Amino acid sequence: MATKRILVVSNESGMGLGGVPVFNKLLTEGLAENKDHQVDLLYVTDDPQDHGAATVHTIPPVPGEDKIQTLLNASQRDPRDFGLPAKGEKTYDIIVGHSRFSGPAASAMRSAWYPDAMHLNFLHTAPEKLERAKITNLSDEAMVAMREEAGRRKLEVEMKLLGTASVGVGVGELLAEEVRRIQALTAQARSWHDLMPGGEGVVTFSPPSPKDQFNVLLMGRMDDPMKGGGDALAAVKYLNDKGRNVHLTIRGASEETLGAKQAEADALAGGAGRVTVKPFTKRKQDLVDDMHGNHVVIMPSKTEGFGLVATEAASHCIPILVNRDSGMAKFLQDPDRGAAHLGKDSVVMTPEDVSQRHIAWADAIGNVADNWADRKVGAYELHNVLKHYTWENAGTALVEAGTKAKEGNVLGSKQIMDGGVKFFTADVAGLASPHASTGQPESHQPSSAPVQGSPRLAAKPPTPTL
Repeated sequence: MATKRILVVSNESGMGLGGVPVFNKLLTEGLAENKDHQVDLLYVTDDPQDHGAATVHTIPPVPGEDKIQTLLNASQRDPRDFGLPAKGEKTYDIIVGHSRFSGPAASAMRSAWYPDAMHLNFLHTAPEKLERAKITNLSDEAMVAMREEAGRRKLEVEMKLLGTASVGVGVGELLAEEVRRIQALTAQARSWHDLMPGGEGVVTFSPPSPKDQFNVLLMGRMDDPMKGGGDALAAVKYLNDKGRNVHLTIRGASEETLGAKQAEADALAGGAGRVTVKPFTKRKQDLVDDMHGNHVVIMPSKTEGFGLVATEAASHCIPILVNRDSGMAKFLQDPDRGAAHLGKDSVVMTPEDVSQRHIAWADAIGNVADNWADRKVGAYELHNVLKHYTWENAGTALVEAGTKAKEGNVLGSKQIMDGGVKFFTADVAGLASPHASTGQPESHQPSSAPVQGSPRLAAKPPTPTL
């Protein structure tokens, strides 16, 4: 198989910098693990982190300037300024960009530097849905109008990117569906890909059996209401007030605000000793130690494009609970991906009445404690499923999707176990029935072409409502 040259473009990449930068680091490393890939990473930093076998190229930050703009401005310079090859064709096969964060720069660099490369653009959030979920008071007309306008602005950026990118990539099924919806709004047939993130490292671990106290872990910013910290704290209060000894750890505050956030958490949980707030960390081992010291990892976000923290915990055999509106919930209910039999116990079906969300989470946490032996077995089963979804698998399937699109095909594709891919005929109306690819070199691929099919999947994505 001919070596594929890949340029990953990002405003930020690395541990301790937020969800998208962590995703970019892990994906870049996964792409570079494949011996048939030659991977360059270009991002804005003056303190580069290791990215495995990928070659790192940096753009110095500009004081007072957003890194997104710094990255975009770099597209107007000579790529050799950053240690990249000179402009021209037959240099890169694929250029990867990430949503509105680095997608505009990746698109500009493709046009100005490497015009025959395929632009694969990730979607990391559903822009309108995310902004709507930030509305805390529906009767506040100014807040509603502000969030709706923010959603429209972000949608316009994503539409422009997904209307021109060679392949739109969703992180999991939920965002792949959003990619298709946005592509349909452009009234153009574009290729799309549904990527399943890998576990950072699948480790066989036996979580401690609960004794006097049941320990719960939430990894997410405490000051971000989207992450559901308030619901988690209310759930812990609810359980403790009913006589259950449940302790919550939140890895989610800056060092500067740690004391204030601890006091706030104590108040919301109903008293001291029920919750521990920890500072953000760039050390992987800190996060591993957190997971290994708890009985369940929860993801109570109001909405979550995918939810890497849940994948990571599950990779370590830790029972998980995820919100129903997340890519991880979709994975846990997808018969194609091998974990559908585990979804019922791990997906929390929160009610529409937001005042009752904490009770749903409290009940789910209590069920894990009450059925510990079964949940421990289920966690081990999910751990075994995730062995078939590594970051190298994700990178291999992504490149295959881009390669097929470069052949002139407008296709939908979905990563399955062991880097395999299902392909679909893609158009503005939806998709059709799949055929599977093994994820092996092209000479080993099935020769049959995608065929039309599935009326269930062929429905046109709805026009967005705000």
